[in-house]
Amino acid sequence: MSDAPFTHPARLSPELREQIRQRSKQIFGNLDRLDVAVAVALSEDGVVNATDLSWSLQIANNRVRAQLLALTELGFLQPDEGGDSRKRQYLRLDDPFWETCLDLYRRWSEGG
Repeated sequence: MSDAPFTHPARLSPELREQIRQRSKQIFGNLDRLDVAVAVALSEDGVVNATDLSWSLQIANNRVRAQLLALTELGFLQPDEGGDSRKRQYLRLDDPFWETCLDLYRRWSEGG
């Protein structure tokens, strides 16, 4: 979605990641929301699932799933009913929300 290089949330220093997670809690009311949103926004094909995201983000599956469900309820994702995967897949919907999350993440990870 963005041409700017990003450091995946799981690859940030623990201190910086915790600072970003605290800001996520302040703005979204949840520590995990921005991590999950950034991972979804960075997905090349826009198709994600809780299991794969939990592994890449190093966040418990049930916590990632809760974020995917919330993002679906907010209208930023939709369930992918057509996939043959055993994992419940979600499709990223086109919305400025994703770029906003990437912008916040970029600013906060650069110390802004």
